[in-house]
Amino acid sequence: MNSQLSNNAKDVLSNAGIELIRLYTGSALELNAYDVTARGYIQRSDNFFLSTTVNIPAELKLPLEIDHGKSREELIEHYKTEAIKRTCEDYVVRSISVTDAFLEEVYEISIELLNSDFTEQRRQHEVRSAWATDKNRTKIAAYLVDVAVRISHCRPQSMTDK
Repeated sequence: MNSQLSNNAKDVLSNAGIELIRLYTGSALELNAYDVTARGYIQRSDNFFLSTTVNIPAELKLPLEIDHGKSREELIEHYKTEAIKRTCEDYVVRSISVTDAFLEEVYEISIELLNSDFTEQRRQHEVRSAWATDKNRTKIAAYLVDVAVRISHCRPQSMTDK
């Protein structure tokens, strides 16, 4: 196996792992902040109303600015439900995006490794059309198995040889 391609694949995996950990850490910090904020609002006894636009400088406000405020009870509910749900959804979507990009990069490296005779244009076409059909997804899985086998230096009959 080309050691440069192997190193590239390892770098891609390492970068994806770092990005997923960064996403997880950021989401965990946000969730902790929501908990602290909700507890802070619970401990307050005064009735107040928090405006969404009151602290925006006049020169930055839109001519037709819509202010949406929340009461203490609404803020508690927001930080105990809506904010948590939004952060969790965001984490899932971003994690899928990072994983998708990782798989695309590894697939591109796999194509280069297993089909060295492909032109750059053909490789790009293969990558762009990779997730279009179930047949392609099976092909991608086969490529990734081949690469994993080559990286581990053992080579049973390839799924792509069938």
